[in-house]
Amino acid sequence: MKTLIKYTLIFMMVLPLTAKVNGTLTVAKSDSQITIFGTSSLHDWEEDVKDFTVQGTWKDNLISGLELKIKTASIESGKSIMDDKTHEALKADKHPWITFSADELTIEGSEVSGDGQLIIAGKSHPIKVKSIIKEKGADYLIVKGNEEINMKNYGIEPPTAMFGSLLTGELVTISYEFKLILK
Repeated sequence: MKTLIKYTLIFMMVLPLTAKVNGTLTVAKSDSQITIFGTSSLHDWEEDVKDFTVQGTWKDNLISGLELKIKTASIESGKSIMDDKTHEALKADKHPWITFSADELTIEGSEVSGDGQLIIAGKSHPIKVKSIIKEKGADYLIVKGNEEINMKNYGIEPPTAMFGSLLTGELVTISYEFKLILK
């Protein structure tokens, strides 16, 4: 009897990890976050993204038609001067959205990876992504990753302050964790 219970429990735990999935993915915002990290000549800094969406299609080991949209004006540090400098550098008035799109991402083992296009301030640049699967269930996927971006690839001059004495580094790291729900 103990053996039967043991194998039943193992089967119940493994089944969600091996089940075929098929449907539309959306982000659970309350369980997801995007933070941008950067450097300056004075100190390191970070900003949080408050408004974003993620959607795509999940079928077996592929995520297709993935689109991440970030509302540029929702990038906030909690310091109004820094927020204004960020929005100005990203040309938020002309380009209200930052988007990442991928035709196809592959789920292999504990990773999600593939190629996509990132559009910032109206400039598109190819980008390779590799995310770690933190958790996978029958109807959800939690992925986590970091992508280093050079602002100059998107025609963005790193912001300055205090009459040019405070210089921002051109590299930023976008750190993300998404809980993607199968609908």
